[in-house]
Amino acid sequence: MAQPVHFQSISTITGYAADWFYDDFRHWAELVHPEDFAATQLESNEFLNSSRSLLVQEYRIMHADGRERWVHVRTACRRNESGRIQSLVAAITDITDRKNSERRLRQNEQLLTQVLETVADAILFIDPNRYVIFANHAVEKLLGVPRSEIVGRSWSQRRWTATLPDGQPVPTEQHGDKIAIETGQPLYGLERLITRPDGSQVHVSCSVVPLWDGAGQVVGSVVSYTDISARVEAENSLRRREQHFRALVERSSDAIALIDTQAVILYASPSCEEALGYSQSEFVGIQGFSLVHPDDLERVLADFRHSLEEPSRVAQQMIRLRAKDGEYRFIDAVLSNHLNDPAVSALVVNFRNVTDREQTTAALRASEERYRDLFEHNVAGVFRTSLDGTILECNDACARMFGFEAGAELIGRSSLEFYFTPEDRKHLLDQVESSGSAESVEVRMCRRDRTPIWVLENVTRRQKGTAPPYLEGTLIDITARKIAEEQLQQSRKLEALGQLAGGVAHDFNNLLTVILGNLSLAQSALPSDHPVRKFLRDTERAAGRAADLTSQLLGFARRRAVYLETISLDGIVDEVARLLRRTIDPRINLEMHCDSKLWTVDGDSGQLQSVLLNLCLNARDAMPEGGSLTVEAGNTFVDESQAAGVQDARVGEFVCLKVKDTGCGMSPEIKRRIFESFFTTKGPGKGTGLGLAMTFGVVQQHRGWIECDSEPGAGTCFRIYLPRSKHSKVYSAPADATPKVGTETILLVDDESMVRTLAATILKAHGYSVVEAEDGEQALKAYQDQNGAIDLVILDMRMPRLSGRETFLRLKQIDPKVRVIMSSGYATESLSGADEICCVVHKPYRASDLVAAVRATLDSKPAIGMNL
Repeated sequence: MAQPVHFQSISTITGYAADWFYDDFRHWAELVHPEDFAATQLESNEFLNSSRSLLVQEYRIMHADGRERWVHVRTACRRNESGRIQSLVAAITDITDRKNSERRLRQNEQLLTQVLETVADAILFIDPNRYVIFANHAVEKLLGVPRSEIVGRSWSQRRWTATLPDGQPVPTEQHGDKIAIETGQPLYGLERLITRPDGSQVHVSCSVVPLWDGAGQVVGSVVSYTDISARVEAENSLRRREQHFRALVERSSDAIALIDTQAVILYASPSCEEALGYSQSEFVGIQGFSLVHPDDLERVLADFRHSLEEPSRVAQQMIRLRAKDGEYRFIDAVLSNHLNDPAVSALVVNFRNVTDREQTTAALRASEERYRDLFEHNVAGVFRTSLDGTILECNDACARMFGFEAGAELIGRSSLEFYFTPEDRKHLLDQVESSGSAESVEVRMCRRDRTPIWVLENVTRRQKGTAPPYLEGTLIDITARKIAEEQLQQSRKLEALGQLAGGVAHDFNNLLTVILGNLSLAQSALPSDHPVRKFLRDTERAAGRAADLTSQLLGFARRRAVYLETISLDGIVDEVARLLRRTIDPRINLEMHCDSKLWTVDGDSGQLQSVLLNLCLNARDAMPEGGSLTVEAGNTFVDESQAAGVQDARVGEFVCLKVKDTGCGMSPEIKRRIFESFFTTKGPGKGTGLGLAMTFGVVQQHRGWIECDSEPGAGTCFRIYLPRSKHSKVYSAPADATPKVGTETILLVDDESMVRTLAATILKAHGYSVVEAEDGEQALKAYQDQNGAIDLVILDMRMPRLSGRETFLRLKQIDPKVRVIMSSGYATESLSGADEICCVVHKPYRASDLVAAVRATLDSKPAIGMNL
């Protein structure tokens, strides 16, 4: 039975000549992938034995070059009246690219799902009909409901309830998901109290963000819940602690009194009666000086006056006070000025009756002096506090740690005010309570100005005889170490983000290489006056701008090569001025000044333009109401006095690029951190915190440095110093010349088929013979099989299995004289250890770039702008 088959492009799809199939179409079955053969054969036999007239199949075949290809086969048959097949027609389509795209799409979907599944926040997707279409893993933990009982159900059927923080129902007009879908406006920071099905509750911060389709229509919303129970509990705990401390004061064994500026007693704790015999009501209203022994009065008055003159001053004295029975008793008193503290607004006197102790003071004085010397001169902070946190003793090192001059300033104060949160001290006390001491505990504390610090604390509970127990220990400031650890962690985060950015830019560069290369081929195929050439040139310029964007991504990832050329900054200043004048607020007066005989510098004009533009945009943002922005470029000589104390500064001739504004300025605290990665003072969504960090890195790459002067309300001035170039003539790219052709054989290695096909087309069009390989293993085999016929190897830097660098080193082992051009979208530092590479062509490249590099390498001449 004749079975004619249409072979319209079968040779292209399979790599075999069409005649081979004309001889015997059963050859087709030999190409079916072994893993697909059985299923394909079964479907075909069932079709042939049925009464059907059409069979559609998708399966893999083996191409003549050994690669797997996916095909779509549509087989139609014509049957006679008895049902027997009279003829078959098969239409075969190569769908490999579609299959690869579907696979990548599945991978991207899996990646997005993995990301959503790993975040701590509970995330739900809701469609316009308020049905839940997605819920991540965190939903089950936070809401206490299995995802199977959430996804696919209406929002109104949810098993948990959300109320206002005080337990009141949420008004209908405040339902976040409904508002987001109806208005298209996102809602953030809605505090809600979630009650789970089991009755447990959790405080959350809820955000609802609308989802948009390509047509700008709202197609649903994203609801996220962040567990803030710990924060709410901390706030409640703080209130409980305040009540607790008030109770401690009332029940403290130490007598505590508040007096005004005339020493009139405003408050007395219950312990005052035990100390002197007066009841609380009898104490209030007494003029305190009337109780002081006449011999002590002058000293007490002087100390009192000093305390009034020095806010926050703490003074401790041994004085004699008259008790209710008329006898004088020795009192150990601590006076601290809290007049400026709104919570107190009085002078605080902590005192206790030490009459019995005074009798033994003389005997202990010598021992105390020895102890005091060791205590005061210890480099570590040494302290002693009561169990309620009142500081009984501390050395100067301890005081300086918290921003005070001497330990005496802390006596009588509560140590609680120096802990970052009450929980930090509670955690420490829990250890002391359970084991009697806590050793080498890292604790967050703060200085008197609330600047946070980290300390290493050792504390022990002690008690001498029947005296009240107390805490004694040491503090060591480890803030510098903790900052270094945080900076290391931040650096690692930045590196991870850089790797992601670099990978994206690399893939873009491959695509742009294909675009720019094909544009070059298309232009060369058209007459010079062809009208289409204008559109091709516009497309090429757009692709060039896209290449600049990927270059910025690679710069962020620190994988971008720095192309140093002899340039003059006046051109960069003019270009930035042109960009700014189109976009800047007209209320900002823009002034640009450059020296008429400006020195040249060795720099990357693209990076330096980005640096200047970033500084100007920051200046613009600092002047929302308008102002003056001045950019100046001038020659300067930096001497030793100017360079002293400035990071990276040195003596010599430099070009100074200055950006000055009259904006809001910066405080010293902010100024110290402006070059930190991810640090920003802008609001959410308005700044990444990377601009000045990248600016700092670019200036360092150019062997320069950057200085900043700023004060609040007085504007900001940045100065960038770049070393003067040894060359006075500005570099200009050579005019395009007609590329030379050749007859040599080139081994082209690239795992991206589109890039490889483009490069092969360009090279063949210029007379070269091309052998292609899609990875390093194939390249090594092809080089050996050619037995010395390869004149040049073009090698992609990033490839699976064997990287470009590894392939190059293996080629050198096969042939020490091999000539290699590296094709890379990364900076050339990745090629360390492979310094015998002849040339590097940076992606994306044009056809003329590739041909020039090949010809220059084969002629043993450096390719302009492409050599390492």
